[in-house]
Amino acid sequence: MKVCLIPRLSQLSSSIGGVNRVIHDLARYLTLAGIEIVEDSDLADIVHCHAVGECSNPDIYTNHGYWGKPITP
Repeated sequence: MKVCLIPRLSQLSSSIGGVNRVIHDLARYLTLAGIEIVEDSDLADIVHCHAVGECSNPDIYTNHGYWGKPITP
């Protein structure tokens, strides 16, 4: 299975923050479970969008208390 994580790992800054931590941990644990992380959402079986990621039609959306602009389909 291929998963695209948004924001993408390549988009994250080197600063420490909640979104960075969640995306890095998702990538680490999903990879350990045999799931391939891809940067291109067109190549993914599932698109996962977290908090501040710009994503128009995610299969999965998660956040950890972000109070910002709502995601609408």
